[in-house]
Amino acid sequence: MVGNRLRWKAGKRGHYEGYYVAFNDPESERGFWIRYSMRAPTDEAEEPVAQVWFMRTDRSRTPRNVALRQTFPIQQLSASAEPFYVEIAANRLAADGCRGAIASDGVEASWNLNFDSVLPPIAPTPEWGARVATCFLEPRPLLRIS
Repeated sequence: MVGNRLRWKAGKRGHYEGYYVAFNDPESERGFWIRYSMRAPTDEAEEPVAQVWFMRTDRSRTPRNVALRQTFPIQQLSASAEPFYVEIAANRLAADGCRGAIASDGVEASWNLNFDSVLPPIAPTPEWGARVATCFLEPRPLLRIS
């Protein structure tokens, strides 16, 4: 997956980076958003952290929306460019799928998804954009998820 890699370097301040999967099932009217991210604030009084986010929306349930976020020490973040993966504790996003489990305020969510890519990657921002402002890559713009 060309270009898809963690850009943060340990010790660097003033950096935020996130990788996510968003998908829906029109038949069941459910949608999901799962994000693996890290934040290294400029303020040295704040420790860098890694976070896993999970959101589910379901028209047939009450509450309709569930959103969770769990924060981990930055030392629990690991990543690789080849093969691509971002791992936060036992939560992992890779080119072929993602898995995880988090809990917040007595609510739990877990997932284990496999990806089958239908379209090639899209890189709308040139690589130099990462040095200037932001850079994003859609490595799997259309997936079959199981």
